[in-house]
Amino acid sequence: MECRLKAKKCGGCPMLGLDYAEQLKQKEAAVRKLVGKYGPVAPIRGAENPCHYRNKVISTFAAGPGGKLVSGIYAAGTHKVLPVESCLLQDEVLDTVMQAVRAAASTCRYQPYNEDKGTGLLRHCLLRRGVVSGQVMVVLVTAQPVLPGAKNFVRALLAEAERLGKTVAYPVCGEGFTLTAAVPEPDGWEAGAYGIRTPILTKSRLLAPEELDLVLVPCTAFDAACRRVGMGKGYYDRYLPRCQNAVTLGVAFEVQRVERAAADPHDRQLDSYATEEKIYRGTDKFEL
Repeated sequence: MECRLKAKKCGGCPMLGLDYAEQLKQKEAAVRKLVGKYGPVAPIRGAENPCHYRNKVISTFAAGPGGKLVSGIYAAGTHKVLPVESCLLQDEVLDTVMQAVRAAASTCRYQPYNEDKGTGLLRHCLLRRGVVSGQVMVVLVTAQPVLPGAKNFVRALLAEAERLGKTVAYPVCGEGFTLTAAVPEPDGWEAGAYGIRTPILTKSRLLAPEELDLVLVPCTAFDAACRRVGMGKGYYDRYLPRCQNAVTLGVAFEVQRVERAAADPHDRQLDSYATEEKIYRGTDKFEL
């Protein structure tokens, strides 16, 4: 296997030029040397496909030619970023998602952080793909605690996701404290409560709860066990039990985390919570 970044001194795959059998042989020898004196070492088991197995990616932002926003990996022994469009190690879905992140960040005119000058915003992006669920988590690491134009960035990222063939539905609150997942047409929006942009149901495709793969859930407070306190009306507590095929991910700020959430019996525990600082696990329903 050959990678064009190897000539640029990418340090990610030092054994890439070797036959896979030889790679396994050298790796097994290294393990035996390190831990063999403590006990028996079983023969190494090779992968059916030695490419695209890595489900976690950290991509560092930098300024490319003409000031274009790029991201990638450091060259070996340096802090020079080598732009990466695709990688033989990374899950190919993550390559596509990172492309969407760069496009959305460019739309918002975010600048990469310059560690020498102390200027700019974006440091790097962390991506994870669930092995079982197939869901992708995107975490932006920035040089300041607040992301300027965060709503515009999310909107641009969702637009790019739709362009790449993903379906994004939005919640609509209804009578009887019900929720509906709606995929609006381009002209299917209106100003709802508090001026929040809301889908018009008559101009939207409606999804059944069991069609959803991932549900992002707001809260007023949560704890490290992913117990959640909502606004008190029970919209999500009624809706989430019907989302039998979905991972439930709470989205909050770290300041909303409490030692123990004052959750009632009907308040739903979520699979996970993501804040600007940390990821919390509530269940083992999916892989991070």
